[in-house]
Amino acid sequence: MNAVNACRHAICNLLLTDDCIELEKNRRPMKRIALLIILFCGLVPGSALAVTSGKVTGFVRDAATGDPLAGVTVRVEGTESRAISGLNGEYFILNVPVGAYRLAVQMIGYLPVRTQMLTVNSDRTTRIDFELETTMLDLAEPVTITARRTSARSDLTASSELIGPREIESLPVTDLSDLIFLQNGVVRDAEGGLHVRGGRANEISYYVDGATLEDPLLGGMGTHIPLDSVEELVVNRGGFNAQYGEAMSGVVNIVTREGSGPLSGTFRVATTLQSQYDLESGSYDETAAGRGGRLEGTLGGALPWFGDRGGYFLSGQILSDGHHIPHNSRSLTTVAGNLVFKPYPLMKLKISGHYFRQRHFQYDHRNQNGLSYDFNPDGLPERQAGSQALNLSVSQNISPRLFYTARLYRYATNSILFPTMLADRYWSEWPGYSVDDHGQYNGSIYESTQLPSDRYEGLPFTDGNDFFPLYRDARATYYGVRADLSGQVTYWNQVRAGIEAQWYRLDWNERSFLQAVPQGQRYIVNPVEGALYFQNRVELSRLIVDAGLRMDYLDTSQRFFVDLPSGQAAQRDNSTKLRLSPRLGVSHSFTPRSLLRFNYGYFYQPPEFRHAYTNLRRDFSGESPHLGNPDLAPQKTVAYELGLEHMLSGDIRVGFTASYKTISNLTSTAQVQYPGGMYYIFNNADFGSVRSVELIVKRDVTRMVSGSFNYTYSIARGSASTPQEHAEQARPTGSADSAERGYFPLAFDQRHTLKAVVNVLAPETAQQRILGVPLRGWGMSLVGYFGSGLPYTPTNALRERTEIERNQARLPAFANLDLRLRKRFRAGRFAYTLFSEVRNVFDRRNVVSVYANTGRPGDDGYTLESFTGRSDEFVRLRRLLSLDPQQYAPPREIRFGFEIGF
Repeated sequence: MNAVNACRHAICNLLLTDDCIELEKNRRPMKRIALLIILFCGLVPGSALAVTSGKVTGFVRDAATGDPLAGVTVRVEGTESRAISGLNGEYFILNVPVGAYRLAVQMIGYLPVRTQMLTVNSDRTTRIDFELETTMLDLAEPVTITARRTSARSDLTASSELIGPREIESLPVTDLSDLIFLQNGVVRDAEGGLHVRGGRANEISYYVDGATLEDPLLGGMGTHIPLDSVEELVVNRGGFNAQYGEAMSGVVNIVTREGSGPLSGTFRVATTLQSQYDLESGSYDETAAGRGGRLEGTLGGALPWFGDRGGYFLSGQILSDGHHIPHNSRSLTTVAGNLVFKPYPLMKLKISGHYFRQRHFQYDHRNQNGLSYDFNPDGLPERQAGSQALNLSVSQNISPRLFYTARLYRYATNSILFPTMLADRYWSEWPGYSVDDHGQYNGSIYESTQLPSDRYEGLPFTDGNDFFPLYRDARATYYGVRADLSGQVTYWNQVRAGIEAQWYRLDWNERSFLQAVPQGQRYIVNPVEGALYFQNRVELSRLIVDAGLRMDYLDTSQRFFVDLPSGQAAQRDNSTKLRLSPRLGVSHSFTPRSLLRFNYGYFYQPPEFRHAYTNLRRDFSGESPHLGNPDLAPQKTVAYELGLEHMLSGDIRVGFTASYKTISNLTSTAQVQYPGGMYYIFNNADFGSVRSVELIVKRDVTRMVSGSFNYTYSIARGSASTPQEHAEQARPTGSADSAERGYFPLAFDQRHTLKAVVNVLAPETAQQRILGVPLRGWGMSLVGYFGSGLPYTPTNALRERTEIERNQARLPAFANLDLRLRKRFRAGRFAYTLFSEVRNVFDRRNVVSVYANTGRPGDDGYTLESFTGRSDEFVRLRRLLSLDPQQYAPPREIRFGFEIGF
């Protein structure tokens, strides 16, 4: 084996080929394994991440005297969870699954009572106090009461919003990102990326049933979650506790629905009416049906022969959208589900997972070489992606004061990008590819595909034989293990501790012929991550303190080249990264309806792995070669937050939050010059800071008239908006250096953001009327959005900056209104719903980008050109080249649909 490893080491160092390179794994596996074992033994087992259950707590007193009652049984109906009140009347029930329940309270000599339905949320404390009345009778049936409940958010020490199935169903949304975007402090850029409180895209961590779902190579979730499968969605915008890691801006925690009771399900179908951009005329045609749609369904219930001890839930979705621009549509299929089995009263086993497939045609008006495929859309790229997730978990209450949760999960993603017309060919089989006797490329792909066609008056349009010559195959698989131990030390004190480890296999295969000298690489690497945390929560009557400490571990498992001052190169191992993150949150209820909170913490996030492993074979050919850096340090944010909330009534909440964070060690690029040329290397040189003020007014969706109003004022400044910006930015006029670092508005610095939701949802029993028409079963939702313009950098015709500082100009403001109408009626066991959804009700042409040299969409400078002596065809084609439909948000989209439920 040692001889084999030595041979592989020699091959990797000396015979690095263009076609395939498997980067050498770190030669320190025993050290790495030993360190993980030490970390594992350092704390009791615990989940380093999301929590999927909540806690119920409170006091029981005598209604006449106010004295505490000991020995009272408090039970969560429908479960085996129960508690006996202590000497001071206190009780607590741990590890209650997310959902709606009734509490039953019973003691000899007192009237038995049962609460109305109440909701238990993940990682939240639901406090219910009881006052029992004495009785001389033995009542078999309890009296249903409305129990006194404290403010629903009194246990929060940071910014967090919870969204349930009723609220999701009421909104005109089809994607998880739409729900996240509606929250305070969230900005969406022109590419659809989400930025939370001024952070970069891909600074959000996603958890589904306690397991991470992230694409470690391309960023984001790498999948699509059917909204019908969501029982609870929690968006944490800052100040999250120590059990959450690998995120600097936000954490999204999803708990999926579980089946129980009689068989139930839904079936929904919808079609889309939308206009489509005509590439030949540069305008939109008439609105027509059949341009997209969706098919969705759910099925759930108790497992046969297991009764209340088991259940299942399945959801599926087939979706097609994006048809407003040719060769821009996506079609996807998602199936998700879970099985729950309770072998013992206080133990739960859960198996959950999903399968996802997507095909996305990617329109681009002009590629990086300025070529347009508008008359040759099949030459544009297509992306096929998929993912599979499997999550096995076990949770058990060891005692009334102690429970554990353990998980084993696997997540795999794949994404392939290729020219649509060559879908069945590998890049080495493309027309124009050839190699000489020594295996060196001597083909003509660039010359035959990246030069303008003679058919279009010399303008940069491609013809039917040209294609976008880029191939990328990114595959990632990781396995994770995690455990969680949570204990109630006293009524006022709860502690958690946890550990997690993840093992990756990353496979990257890319080849680009977009330049005269082909570029590309192939690598297979195996990084390792781990984490420990300890969280201590003290819950006094009016004061809550959350204190935690987290330690993250990262090993990219890679040897890499280092340039020495002499100009020679040597190899070394990457250093193992350990980071400690203290977290502190304080919440004080200074009145029964008012809450003041403060939060402070360190938050680290590993660099994107593709920036660590790019081009480690040191291919410096081409104009701007990039070199990865396996020794990149984790990115860091230090955040402060102060919040004030007040309950105007039992269901109307007003909140104010001020936050500030400093960001450092952001992944960046630096230019390195040497006698023979230059290259860019990834480092940790970028930085930034964000200040924001947020206001929210929200009424709970359980009311017939509900909604929310959000306002955010934010200033996000830094040295770069993306890791590649220093290599790609335009130079200032007369400057020879394009890599200077300043402090300027970031590309997602949206100063003013307004978001409003208005819901009027009449239940089927409603008796109200409007103009004589009964409201029974009718529903309407309006979602409005206004955002001030995002910044951009003005340039001249030569792409030179006209201002010294970047991002000194602003796009026009963005305004939009969406609408959902529905009518629900019931016949026997079945419920029927007719609905209509309208995106962009007023068909507003919102600008999402402009040409930097003119500051206008649809005008790249052609209006300043002289067409004297030019043919009419040239003028027409020149106008079409200037018109870019991607510079505008999609036009009005209308959906009609029907749903049946049982």
